[in-house]
Amino acid sequence: MTLLTKPKKYAKEAPQVLTDGALGGNGFYANWLGFEGNDLKAVIDLGNSQSISSVSTAFFQVTNHVVFFPLEVTYYYSNDNKNGTTMNLVENMLICHSET
Repeated sequence: MTLLTKPKKYAKEAPQVLTDGALGGNGFYANWLGFEGNDLKAVIDLGNSQSISSVSTAFFQVTNHVVFFPLEVTYYYSNDNKNGTTMNLVENMLICHSET
């Protein structure tokens, strides 16, 4: 697994927390990576072509600490490490409104 975007916070910036199978906890430093002001971009190279039945991700949100879910997540796949094809786009349907 290679991060193309450097994390800015949490989990000692160790990218393996994204693929180690351990779920993040209730605290900022429990298996989470933080990407402030930029998008997370990562490549997971499986070594050869394989069938994938599912992809899952988890996100952490603590609004009073300005930690928010992503607005959207796009998954891509590639058989040649050059040309990516969109697998799925998931939009965050949770919209927060502030009243003035």
